[in-house]
Amino acid sequence: MARAIDAGAAPCGGDQAEALQMLDSIERALERDFADGPGRTRERDRSMYLNFRWLAGRMPPGSKIIVWSATSHVARDARATPRYPSGGNFGSYVHGAYGDRAFALGFSAYSGSHRVPAGATRELPTASPESLEAAALASGGSDVVYLGPESLAALGAVPGSLFFHDVAAADWNEVVDGVVVFREERPPEPVR
Repeated sequence: MARAIDAGAAPCGGDQAEALQMLDSIERALERDFADGPGRTRERDRSMYLNFRWLAGRMPPGSKIIVWSATSHVARDARATPRYPSGGNFGSYVHGAYGDRAFALGFSAYSGSHRVPAGATRELPTASPESLEAAALASGGSDVVYLGPESLAALGAVPGSLFFHDVAAADWNEVVDGVVVFREERPPEPVR
């Protein structure tokens, strides 16, 4: 593929630089197939960052970029989950490069259900009374609450389920810049 691209062939009408970037991404995907679970996850996030950096470099100066992804990927620090025991998630790279210009928004829910990759619906355990989710919804006034940096800092280290619906204790102010907590999460439904 590299020889064909070097000879001027570019798939789908794209340019040569784009084709080479896609090829680099494919090579990284194949290489991480030989890594262990956490290593594979960490390498996937590194590859996501390399693709992000390449795309960001092609945008006009001053562009605003929004990346929609799971909280574990965009968090400043995802070491609270066993999937990133030594760090190295996508958000840690972004925050390392962009500093205070980057903002990681996490999502969580007090209760409800979600759809797993196989298509089945799985019930979430209701959050504990001392959790980030319970604290966010304690006023009872809304079914959706945003906690910004100051609110997260005031909570200190508490359990929360921002990563894969698994409960982990963390100082969430060090993990994300803000979090949206839903009273009840619901899986997507087909729209006709």
